[in-house]
Amino acid sequence: MATPLQLSRTVIFVADVSTMADFYAAVSGWKEAERDNGVARLVHQGQQIVIHKARGVESDEDGGMRVETPMKTVFTAPDRSVLDRVTVAGGQVLTKREFVNDGYVHVDAVDLEGNIFQVAFPE
Repeated sequence: MATPLQLSRTVIFVADVSTMADFYAAVSGWKEAERDNGVARLVHQGQQIVIHKARGVESDEDGGMRVETPMKTVFTAPDRSVLDRVTVAGGQVLTKREFVNDGYVHVDAVDLEGNIFQVAFPE
């Protein structure tokens, strides 16, 4: 059997690195380790969120959410209060897309550029 791989980072491609790094730092509580040359790195316990400047991507002017992509970043939190962090940071919580699975409540949210991510916390 092959040795299992570990997931070390998630890369989020964005139009505005500075604004989005601030947003994800506020939501996740992770520390910023780097911000330079169109890249910001947030770190926590050996994991990274890399906010990377995307070529040819502009912010959604109407503030609407983008079409979902085949992959979604999911943050695990100790409780529902994480949803407050999302709204305080300027994001949108999609409570109509809330569901329970394996003892966790999952709620989709939208960042400042319209990217969809998810937060999960115990029931």
